[in-house]
Amino acid sequence: MFNSKIKSIHIVFMFTLLSLSYTLAAADLAGKVVFVRGTPTAVDAANAVRALAKGSEVFTGDKLVSGNGKIQVSMIDGAFISVQPESEFVIEAYKYSGTADGTENAAMRLVKGGVRAVTGAIGKDNPETYKVHTSVATIGIRGTGYSTRLCAGDCQGRTDGLYHNTWEGTTYVANNVESRDVPSRNGVYVRDINAPIEVLAQVAGVTAIDEGEAIAEAGREEEDKNTVIANGDQRNAQGLPVALMGNATSSAKVLTGLVAVHINHDGEFNNDVVAGGLNDLSIFFDASGKPVGLLFTEDDDNGGTRRGLGTIDLNSVLAGNDPAAVAEVRSLLAETNPARIAAVQANPARVEDFNMVDSVGYFRWTGGELLFAGEDGIEGDDGFPMTGNQSVHLVFGPQYISGFPTSGSATYNFFGGTRSTSVSGATIGDGVTGGNLAVNFATSAATLNMSVTHIRNYAVSGTVRVTRDGGLGLQDVNMIASTTGPGSVCVPNCPAKLEGVFPGVLNAGLPVYAGFGYAIKETDEIIGAAVFKQ
Repeated sequence: MFNSKIKSIHIVFMFTLLSLSYTLAAADLAGKVVFVRGTPTAVDAANAVRALAKGSEVFTGDKLVSGNGKIQVSMIDGAFISVQPESEFVIEAYKYSGTADGTENAAMRLVKGGVRAVTGAIGKDNPETYKVHTSVATIGIRGTGYSTRLCAGDCQGRTDGLYHNTWEGTTYVANNVESRDVPSRNGVYVRDINAPIEVLAQVAGVTAIDEGEAIAEAGREEEDKNTVIANGDQRNAQGLPVALMGNATSSAKVLTGLVAVHINHDGEFNNDVVAGGLNDLSIFFDASGKPVGLLFTEDDDNGGTRRGLGTIDLNSVLAGNDPAAVAEVRSLLAETNPARIAAVQANPARVEDFNMVDSVGYFRWTGGELLFAGEDGIEGDDGFPMTGNQSVHLVFGPQYISGFPTSGSATYNFFGGTRSTSVSGATIGDGVTGGNLAVNFATSAATLNMSVTHIRNYAVSGTVRVTRDGGLGLQDVNMIASTTGPGSVCVPNCPAKLEGVFPGVLNAGLPVYAGFGYAIKETDEIIGAAVFKQ
């Protein structure tokens, strides 16, 4: 849902700190599962299959099979391994006594698919013993974070072979031809075990595109186990500080089953929840009733979907009254850089202009940092700092339960909206002050006339179409904002944009509300959100 001009990065998952409970309990214990999605399994050395769940132990000799889900494992030395969907990953050897005594080693094999990993004490104390074998090359490390993907007819048209990317520290890749170091923010491609290793500046689309930049920005490094314990940094099994996990008995609430559209502080729209026809947007409210988080689904680049979180208040989100939603938030945070969490808690954005009637509402977040967290492809560790009056504007309402109207017409009058802000954050205005929207659902055509006040007055008018791509929404066709105010760069007419939704509150089979975000294309673009009602 947060597809903006901010570049999309693959999510940087969280380094799980080693705690006292992770001392070696058995000679062949390799780690514990901290998160699963789907129905992954482990196949042991005797070919016995067992289901994996959060808290499951994994052992030397286990082959982890993710199926269409995902497995995240915290290893006994504090390393973290995320086995990606449709992957098979074998733990051939994993030994760590709790101290650097020369006996530590880690040998693993990627049979199929991909993994991402942050190394722990073995990678720090004895990196030469850490190896990931594949059919085309062996990967070694210097103490680092990396992503690797073995393509064998399952990478959406990409050439088969090994794609490997380092996003922290340095790795190296070796096969029968050569050995090559792969420094941070670089990648390589290896066709087969007897082929030269090809250097890639970034491994676009298959492994982590910009994880190096995110990691470097956050300054995340592995921490020595004894230092962590000595400092009393107690963390739960997911690696999140206990203080961030929230209190399940709080009065904070979660509203689920919504559609929404929002416009980012850079003037980019997003309505993936509508365009994809998805009904699993959830909004988290704090104990005072203000919206402080979004759990959303968006379309990915491969025809599928992915889950993500946007929030300004982690404690309230984690204290929500929907256990399933809170559990999903925690799993997403397990893949998020702790430095980003700390930044948002130190300077959280605030809620402004919030109003909600019939579960239809609008608000903006402004004046601080937003946190994004989520699955691959969502801006997971990117911060979203907003300065001045910069804001994210959002309108939302219930998803449809039945089919969309294909006949009838309705006129909607201005009901309420957020104050308008400029993209730079330099100015703020009253936003929409009046207007009407006439919709013909039989022809999917609509006309809009509205007034916007922001330093100068704008008369916004034009044609709008009703979209039906899995959801019922609005999109501008030809919008103009006319103004005679001094200082405008586009007198008399400024181009304007609009995207919106029809929430599923019906009267005689037609939506009662229409909500949209808008943008007026001045040099310092003006943005806002509004709700109209029959």
